[in-house]
Amino acid sequence: MSEEESIAMEEKIKNMLDTKEKNITEKINQAKNNALKEVKQLSTIIAVESAKKLISQTIEKNKIEEINFSSVKENLENLKKNI
Repeated sequence: MSEEESIAMEEKIKNMLDTKEKNITEKINQAKNNALKEVKQLSTIIAVESAKKLISQTIEKNKIEEINFSSVKENLENLKKNI
């Protein structure tokens, strides 16, 4: 093998390695971006579900307080009628 052939072969190998490195870097970046996207989606889902639960609990608490208030009000009116 001549020196020119050797230099050409080294250049081809270097180009192949550079291409592989670029492809690997792109795959890593794509995986990183996909992971970040998934984390953001999961965070959004968790936030929405938490908000739903909190609203639901608040509504239930308000209904219970309203029922209790109505019951107390009815009892007071009944007592007034009986007095």
